[in-house]
Amino acid sequence: MMSLSAKSRSNTHGSSWLSAFIPVNAALGATQPLVPLYVASLGGNVAYVGLVTSAYNIASVPSSIFWGRLSDQLSRRKIFIIFGFISAGLIFLMFTFASQIIHLVFFNAFLGLFLTAYIPVASMMIVEVFPKRNLNRYIGLYNQYAGFGWSLGIVAGTIWLSYYDIRMFFTVCSSLCFIGALLGVWLIRDPEIVLERRHAFDYSAPHAVETVRYLPTVLFQIPRLFELQRLRRLMLSSLTRSLPLYYISMFCFFTGFNMFFVPLPIFYSSLGIPANQIFLLFLAASLTSTIFYPRVGRWSERIRERRLINIGETVRISMFSFVGVFGTLVGTTFAKTGIFAVCMAVLGLTWALFWVPSSSILPKLSDPAKLGQAQGMLNAVIGVAVVVGSLIGGLASYSLSYTVNFLLATLILIFGLGVLTRVQY
Repeated sequence: MMSLSAKSRSNTHGSSWLSAFIPVNAALGATQPLVPLYVASLGGNVAYVGLVTSAYNIASVPSSIFWGRLSDQLSRRKIFIIFGFISAGLIFLMFTFASQIIHLVFFNAFLGLFLTAYIPVASMMIVEVFPKRNLNRYIGLYNQYAGFGWSLGIVAGTIWLSYYDIRMFFTVCSSLCFIGALLGVWLIRDPEIVLERRHAFDYSAPHAVETVRYLPTVLFQIPRLFELQRLRRLMLSSLTRSLPLYYISMFCFFTGFNMFFVPLPIFYSSLGIPANQIFLLFLAASLTSTIFYPRVGRWSERIRERRLINIGETVRISMFSFVGVFGTLVGTTFAKTGIFAVCMAVLGLTWALFWVPSSSILPKLSDPAKLGQAQGMLNAVIGVAVVVGSLIGGLASYSLSYTVNFLLATLILIFGLGVLTRVQY
């Protein structure tokens, strides 16, 4: 594969094409609390919420591999992005016709299958279009656009649910995806040079850490199937056993996170908090994270990564426990909503304190020649943890209680934190 230089990149549209992702991410941001609340409106319990959420995640990992490979074979990018946007718009319309929980399971799985047509391709476009010397800046810009869209969608959901029902808000999400498709047709052009993912992945891996400053949308590449098969050999070839321990700790963290956050909208609803106010609670977390990503990035340059993680996870563990116990206490809905808003804002801060420094550890543990593979393995580990955490969180909340589930999540985080302390770098 030929080397890539700044002069060989297509940059005819500058960064304006990135704005096509804003409305689509607005639709996705709205669905984070929307889908669980929709499950509840159809008579489903929190166990079904875990099942519906897992359906998306189970479908999205293999489909990302498929779409990325097909894009490589056809040497096309734009068509897959537009296809993903239009498919998402059509599937969101299907949500409005759901009358049973099983419909939501299938629709969410379809969303995972087809929405991911654009996710790995968008990652590649960033690497292929923009010059190397400015790559970090454009990665950050992409994720800033995505974060803005995410928060915009939650705001739209808050306003909509103040006057209208949940079901028809999916028409708004559908319209946003179609708007994104129209912008994509107008603004996006295929790059002049299309790289295979395995080459661009190695090229872009040293810059991947920059993306964590601009979550919630993360610009990480889903690995190929043969890359998944390298996990054992990669870890055995490491100079120390720290890399496997790092993966184990990340698995624990993301399992615990999803055990807490997947049933959280239903937990708030069970306390009598209206749907529009639940959206505001999630907005508090999203905005706080967005505000603190750049600051945490600067802090991580002065403070050892593990110390920041210890601070963030200690506070997060306390918040998980507090939310679970506080929800059982007697009090007015208004007072509880105010307290939970503060908790969600703190949780947004702790996410930034966790994700920025934890991601910067990976390059220090990996052979530079294998950093791309190591990042791909991290994505796979996180993907499995999301599925496991979603299922366990839904089932534990239903069969035991929300409080017990939240406390179990804290125990898993404590274990993950203990494993991370054994990592040497």
